[in-house]
This record gives sequence, structure tokens and C-alpha cells, in this order.
Amino acid sequence: MITSLSKIKDGMKCRIIWLLSPSDMLREYASISEDDELYVLQNFGNGSVIVKFLGHSFALSNDITARIKVEQIL
Repeated sequence: MITSLSKIKDGMKCRIIWLLSPSDMLREYASISEDDELYVLQNFGNGSVIVKFLGHSFALSNDITARIKVEQIL
């Protein structure tokens, strides 16, 4: 099921399906793109999350996470 990154709970993995603008900045600055896997370290409940990708942690605001569509990995 495809959902926004903002809806993924702490400790869950997900695969990026779509990066919608302005989340395109993640492609340039963090080399994150479709089919990459993210690990959600913390979801603050307001849409903001901290994710781990390739050994780096990124804090993402709710306006960005709402534009990243993912599929949870079980």
C-alpha cells in the first residue's frame, strides 16, 4: 500500500515510490531517489520524521514527508 512518508511509524523500513516536488532537493543533496529504502528513526506525529539512509540521518519537515510516497517493507 502506498502512503506518505509522514505516516510511517518509528522503527519501520520503507521503499520510496515517488518523490514529488519540492522533495526533489533530496535527489540533489542526499542522492535519495525512487526505489531507495529508508529507515524511520523517529516520527514526531506531526508529519516530521528523522530517517536513516546509507548511514546518514536526515530530519525532514512535514511539507517534505507529505510529498514522499512510500511502500512499507515488512
